[in-house]
Amino acid sequence: MKSVFTLITLSLFSIISFSQNKVLFIGIDGCRGDALLQADTPVMQDLMDNGTWTIDGLNIPPTWSGTGWSSMLTGVWPAKHNVTDNSFSNPNFINYPHFYNHIESSNSALQTESIVHWGPINSEILDLADYEEIVGTDEEVKDSGIDRLQNHNPDILFLHFDDVDHAGHNSGFSGAVPAYIDAIETVDGQVGEVLTALQNRATYSSENWLVLISTDHGGDLSGHGGYSLDEQKIFLIVNGGSATPGVQISAETSEYDWNNYHSFSCLLYTSPSPRD
Repeated sequence: MKSVFTLITLSLFSIISFSQNKVLFIGIDGCRGDALLQADTPVMQDLMDNGTWTIDGLNIPPTWSGTGWSSMLTGVWPAKHNVTDNSFSNPNFINYPHFYNHIESSNSALQTESIVHWGPINSEILDLADYEEIVGTDEEVKDSGIDRLQNHNPDILFLHFDDVDHAGHNSGFSGAVPAYIDAIETVDGQVGEVLTALQNRATYSSENWLVLISTDHGGDLSGHGGYSLDEQKIFLIVNGGSATPGVQISAETSEYDWNNYHSFSCLLYTSPSPRD
C-alpha cells in the first residue's frame, strides 16, 4: 500500500497556476475510509463516482492529529517536520512549512484561507494565510466556509471538520458503531452544503475547482494514536482538475499504475515529498 500524502501535497500547483484555477481542500478528522463506504454519504459518493479515490492510503504512526495534519499540510513525514504527538513541542516548520508558505512565496496575490475546528492546525502548523479562523463546531466550519465562497474570493480554501473524530473517541472508530456512522453521514450533508455554495458562485462557470477530501488518521474501538493498520489507513477523494472520473486506487495498485495517477498531481514546490 502506498501513502496518499504525496498525492495531496503535490496536487495543487497546476490548479493554482492561473487565476481561474481554485482548490477546496476538506479535512474530515478521524474518518475511516471503510466506514465512509458503509455510511449513507451521497455527496462524497458522487465525488468518488466522478473522481479518483482510495481508502487504502497510509500515514506514518504515531497516529495523532498533530502528526497526521503536519504530514498532510507540509508534505513530509514526522522524521522531518518533527511532530510526533499533539504537543508540538519541537516542530521543524522552519525547514518544512505549511504548503501555504510556498503558495504565498510563489504568488502572494492568491487568496489562501483556512477554517478549522481543531485549533492547532491554524495556531501551530499554519504560518502564512490571508484569512484564518478557528471555530467551535462543525456547523460553524460549514457556515464560515459557505460565507467565504459566497461573499469572498478564496483561491485555496481549507476546511477542517472534527465531529467524526469526536464520535470515534466517544463511541469507537468503527463502521459497526451507529454514532460513528451518524457523524460521517452528518458531515456528508455539511460538505454537500459547502459544495452547493461553491456551485452557486456567480463566477463558478468560469472557474476550475479541484476538490480534495481526506483525513489524518483512522482508529479502532480504543481510539487512535497507535500503530495498527486500522489507525494508519486513510482515504483520499480527488474531484475536478485532471482527476480521472470513477477511478479507485486500491491496495493492489502496482507502483507503475500508482505513479500514473500522478497525472493529476503536479509539483507544488521543491521540498521533499513524504516518500523521501
